[in-house]
Amino acid sequence: IESPLIEDIPTQQDKKLVTFLYRRLPQDLEQNNTVYLFSNINGYPLTEQNKFITISQTDICYLSLVVPCHLRATYN
Repeated sequence: IESPLIEDIPTQQDKKLVTFLYRRLPQDLEQNNTVYLFSNINGYPLTEQNKFITISQTDICYLSLVVPCHLRATYN
């Protein structure tokens, strides 16, 4: 998945909801590995705030963040 999903937040005109998606590798699933966003958007620590949530019975996980509209970042 090459770019995050970006949505308006009707009650917060100065913010956007950004959702990152990640398809877990077979070895990630077998070993029950955890996926984190390593970015200065939320700070670099590997905390629950930066932890992706796995969608039940799939190999897809996601992380949604509320960020300022003016934020510019790269994603790779």
